[in-house]
Amino acid sequence: MPITEAESSTPNNLPANYETKTELDLFHHSQPPPIHTLPPELLHLVLLPFAGDYRRLLRFRLVCKYWVEVINSTPGLWIFVSNQFHPEFQAMVIRNSGNHLLEVEYDATWWEEDPESKEKSAAFSRLIEPSASRWQALTYYRTEDSESGTWPLSLPLHNLKRIEIDGSTWNAQRPTLDAPKLSHVDVRLPSVNLRSLCGLQSLTLESTNSTLDELMTILRVSPGLHTLSLTRTLLENGTEGLPSPYTNKIHLPRLRYLYISGALAESSSFLLNWIEAPSLEVFKAKVHAPNDAADHTHICQAASRYTGAFHFLKTKRLKSTSESKLDDVVWYWGTDH
Repeated sequence: MPITEAESSTPNNLPANYETKTELDLFHHSQPPPIHTLPPELLHLVLLPFAGDYRRLLRFRLVCKYWVEVINSTPGLWIFVSNQFHPEFQAMVIRNSGNHLLEVEYDATWWEEDPESKEKSAAFSRLIEPSASRWQALTYYRTEDSESGTWPLSLPLHNLKRIEIDGSTWNAQRPTLDAPKLSHVDVRLPSVNLRSLCGLQSLTLESTNSTLDELMTILRVSPGLHTLSLTRTLLENGTEGLPSPYTNKIHLPRLRYLYISGALAESSSFLLNWIEAPSLEVFKAKVHAPNDAADHTHICQAASRYTGAFHFLKTKRLKSTSESKLDDVVWYWGTDH
């Protein structure tokens, strides 16, 4: 059929339909997709589960300019800063975090082989030190030659709740922490003044030279403690011998987990006899007793308060070393859930 005839048979309202369809297409095409127009409050809820997940947040910033503005202006998304980040990104995190609480990682081993380690360490210190009162968690790894020394531990950490310290080497400097809200402590090798700690909920000590009296001092002022883990911490008596008898036992009504590994039998029995932990669920212990000890009843009785009987998991004899002329008998017992 010739075109002219087809056109002549077209309904009279078809041009109007075409015009209306075209206008609707133009209207919908001019409107941004719904994802670009989410209210800020709703977009916050979408993004908050990814707080600190910078790989995803940086991808989300590619959606559109509006998302960039919302992400950059939401302090709750910028909660973690590390010296392993690029300096420009470190500054971006500090700037966008506003007054929000921060989790800080300072790993001095990251620059161990870097010839510019001193300059980079100093730059990172200058950047984050003004925000010290906003730190809620600190992970600090130092090296033997770390230029920072105990720098981050001497700052006013008034909102700090969790701290993890790996000294990497024995350190004579042990600053007193200015952290009144501190509740979770994980220390490897001597790093802080333990007597300054109080109100703890979790305490983990590994390879520290803490004395029994220091530990008892912490426990007396930490009734809310729920986890106590001592690994390769002998709990020696020091030059003053065992602590003076206490008037009252130390009550730890919330203690659920107790782990002792590598402590002296005499100190361990003293500790176990002087704490009351009615809510204890998991108890594991491995203590050293000299092979020539005539009577192990004291440590067994102390442990039996938590195991319900003289329940040994196993016994192992350690051969003498050049430092010790006597063999050690290592006792393992406890509840194993």
